[in-house]
Amino acid sequence: MPMLDTIWELDYVRRPVDVMTFLTSPDYLGMDIIRNMEDESRTSGVFEIWANTLVELFRPDKSYWEMILSSSIGTGKCLKYDSIMPTNLGLVTAERAYHDVRVTHLQSESGMRRIVDKHNEGVTSTIKIETKHGHLIEVRPNHRIRVLRGLSFDWVEARDISPGDTVQLAKGNIYPKVVHQPNFAVSERNSFDELLGWCVAESSSDHGNQTYLHVHIDEKSRIIELASKSGVKVCGVNHDIRSNGVTIRVVDSRLSTIFNGTKSDTVVVPPCILEGGVGSICAFLRGLFSGDGSICSRGVIEYCTASSILGRQVLVLLTYLGIEASLSCDPSHYVKNGIRVECLPRHRLRICGLYAKQLFSQLIGFAQESKQAKLTSVCRLESNRNTDHTYSFRLSMDAVTSLYSMQSKAGFGRLAHRLKKQRCSVSLLNKMLEQGYVLPDSLARLASRDSLFDEVSSCVNSESHCYDFTVEGDPSYIANGFVNHNTSAAVLALVYKLYRLSCLRNPQKFYGLLPGHAIVFGVYNIFKYKAKSVAADYFRKAVEPSPYFQHVFPLNDKKSDLEFPNSIGVSYGASGLSAIGQNIFSVLIDETDFMKAAAAGQKDVEQEKGQAQGLYNQTLRRMESRFMRGGSIPGIMIQISSKATADSYLAERIKSRGDADNVLVVEKTGWEVKPWRYTGQTFWLYTGDTTNDPRILTNEEHSQMSDKTKTMQVPEEHRMAFQEDIHGALRDLANVATSSESPLIPRRDRIFECVDPSRKHPFTKMEFHVGLEDEESIEDYLLLDEILTISQSRFMPKVRPTVPRYIHMDLGISGDALGFAMGHVSKFDIIKKIDHATGHEFEIKTPHIYIDMVLRIVPIKGSKIRLSAARDFIFALRSYGFPIAKVSCDTFQSVDTLQQLARAGFETEVLSLDIAKEKSGHPYAFFREAIMERRLSYYHYPQLLAEASNLQRFDVVAKTGNNARVKWKVDHPAKMRDLEGNPVKGAKDLTDATGGVVYHCMMQPPDADPPPISPAQAMMTTQSKTPSKNRFIQSSQSWAIGDDYQP
Repeated sequence: MPMLDTIWELDYVRRPVDVMTFLTSPDYLGMDIIRNMEDESRTSGVFEIWANTLVELFRPDKSYWEMILSSSIGTGKCLKYDSIMPTNLGLVTAERAYHDVRVTHLQSESGMRRIVDKHNEGVTSTIKIETKHGHLIEVRPNHRIRVLRGLSFDWVEARDISPGDTVQLAKGNIYPKVVHQPNFAVSERNSFDELLGWCVAESSSDHGNQTYLHVHIDEKSRIIELASKSGVKVCGVNHDIRSNGVTIRVVDSRLSTIFNGTKSDTVVVPPCILEGGVGSICAFLRGLFSGDGSICSRGVIEYCTASSILGRQVLVLLTYLGIEASLSCDPSHYVKNGIRVECLPRHRLRICGLYAKQLFSQLIGFAQESKQAKLTSVCRLESNRNTDHTYSFRLSMDAVTSLYSMQSKAGFGRLAHRLKKQRCSVSLLNKMLEQGYVLPDSLARLASRDSLFDEVSSCVNSESHCYDFTVEGDPSYIANGFVNHNTSAAVLALVYKLYRLSCLRNPQKFYGLLPGHAIVFGVYNIFKYKAKSVAADYFRKAVEPSPYFQHVFPLNDKKSDLEFPNSIGVSYGASGLSAIGQNIFSVLIDETDFMKAAAAGQKDVEQEKGQAQGLYNQTLRRMESRFMRGGSIPGIMIQISSKATADSYLAERIKSRGDADNVLVVEKTGWEVKPWRYTGQTFWLYTGDTTNDPRILTNEEHSQMSDKTKTMQVPEEHRMAFQEDIHGALRDLANVATSSESPLIPRRDRIFECVDPSRKHPFTKMEFHVGLEDEESIEDYLLLDEILTISQSRFMPKVRPTVPRYIHMDLGISGDALGFAMGHVSKFDIIKKIDHATGHEFEIKTPHIYIDMVLRIVPIKGSKIRLSAARDFIFALRSYGFPIAKVSCDTFQSVDTLQQLARAGFETEVLSLDIAKEKSGHPYAFFREAIMERRLSYYHYPQLLAEASNLQRFDVVAKTGNNARVKWKVDHPAKMRDLEGNPVKGAKDLTDATGGVVYHCMMQPPDADPPPISPAQAMMTTQSKTPSKNRFIQSSQSWAIGDDYQP
């Protein structure tokens, strides 16, 4: 027995401790176990449920080597209630942000990310971080902010940030960015927004519903015109001859609501402006600067206010517009009878740089012609001097030395000397890139982005009301211009594996590697630079304070990469190529269900699986080939993500490997990790299946359900989130995979409610093939009795024979199926609506759309679809009396087909359903609206129903130079579930075809019912049917339908 107690000494220098001791002992990581709200404010801690998970993962009697972590947990994004965040709804404060709002992410590749959880922290300890140019953010001590350290960026907790540190700010992040020449003429669209700016600037007083504006006499006409255009009643105008000013008295309930009880030192930017979009913000700032702004003798644009909150909000608005400005606080006083009387301090905002002034003139400008002319003159004069002003920061001597060592140009010595004495800036980094100097990836990448760097001037402990956010996927986001990030507990598992490896006498010899060969811990993410910056920070934060990693197994602090003794280190990457040639011991793959999607700018699940699966395969092979002994892998493979869809990579991984003895699947919700944040009151939720939508259940409904496997209890605090977006809340809060990541149609029951059970599919087969190798036509499969009747010895449609028909085809290019749909408007409904801005009632006509037929032509292996058969079928439908008003196809590859149809007398159009610039005009928006309002009628066609149930929607930001616009992208998953729950190849051939028909019907003028078109008018000439089913002859033409048209 004594020999067994000491046999470990043959291979180990020291005996490894268990994981709980490693986490909590002050000799190692010294972490606190977080069990309640008070514990969350501690300097270093791990949630109890995660500590227990690690204990399970490293149980001696288990042989886990793979952990799949699927959860919706996020901590540390704790902001003060008035922090301003750019979102898909405009700019909203943390207090007004809610579940499913999408916040802007720093990197444009990742677009916007959804808030999946929000928790009211109440009044709690905070740290106010203020920069040299007046930017301020107030956060919890453990909140992380992006800081420039040397030549790289680290995510640093607020408690560790000090005056002199350089923080990264984001500018130009209003979503979407719009750069345009403003129209200074008064318009109805933004007149009220500009009037609000004038009201805030002129310190208007409010008495009941009356608001008084004190302006110069030259500005009177502008104010009256703004009031008239925005529906604000002007009750009186009083002139003051001595001051050459006027007082304009207006009455409007909106103004009284906004300014009731406010004073000059408490006024703020109205929420309707923040959430109103770029146009509203620019108009508001135009009124604000026109009323109380000026251009000083040195050409600086200035604005002063007694309200510190207003000053900082305007600074944030300008920053988000891409305009660099600075804010300072100037004490104010006056002397009366020889006595100094202190006044409210003046918060002075300055715009100094040439580019900033040019952008101000371009986006905002002054309403007064004299001020605008002076600004134009200043910009023209300064452009001739070729000077500019921008935020600057100091580089450390070590950073300057590192930059110098990277250069191959001898002239860098002079530049290095300049950097030692002067300050660095984004514009200087850009100039260095233009002149051919070499910059590290971190600086080179951000030098060309919309970023600013500002020095921290003060860090002050405080208390404030805060909100804690969880953001899906990539957790970095923007607030008050600062770049923020979240933390992850999964890295602790790798740190513990690193510790156990460090206990070996000779790790290379123990695992049969050559002496000196590196043993690598691989960390992978969507992008390599993200894996490096985020993972390096997590690792470093975990090991640097540890006495063990300071004295026993020290980190090499002379290098930026994570390197330890015995040639053990951490590598980073984004693809399987990063692992080639490396001795991978353990792996962490983060955001698996978001891979490739962010890089491609679209949700292509097949690509997503390719990157994640490739990483898994490449790293696993190296773990097995280098370290497997006796069928066991000593390292650990960790895959982390929230499940994007029911068929995403992580979801399928859990299905295929979740029951394996060596795989630990961890699926946790926020209320399981932090139960102390909830009151304990819950409600029942049905999670849904392939045909039934999820829904909130009453207690009685739950008790009556025979199968309760698809139900779960959810904290009452999340009821509103599930009421607003049940699919998103299921995925993001309850960690339950849904049929699609962002379903286009949130209620699948509405899809099935549009089915008319009295109708049948008018073809002998649901789908079939018409190829180049056969003579069959689509008409051969048509059931004439289902759609046609005979009148006066002629065929005519059974349903509304005189109403125009619209046809859309999704052509089968590159082996895809061909989708065909024809439909028409059956009637119009008159709906009364109220304009909440004006209170006026108006009527709109909405069409009911009847889909006559849908059809899917499928390719077979080794053959292609004969597109001429689709043309022939359209000719046949016209011969049967269908009055076809328009035919459209989806791609420019269909030009030949459309040209031939046009020459035969059809009106044609190329119509793409994938992307449109505006949501209001997107064909799929009409398709979704028609289904949700039950204005679409079709028969039971399983493929159409399955495609509609699996459609995904997401926003894509497309940039062209300085301009950006939102495109509404609709796509299908790589795999989807049919109506019986079986996995099939994803498609949207029929929804594209049907959506095209819906779009054409919606574009039909609603002023009157559809004008009747007789079959004779729709046909170019009189047609007669021959006994042959396949052909009919036009008497005035020398060609037969079914043959290629020859003029």
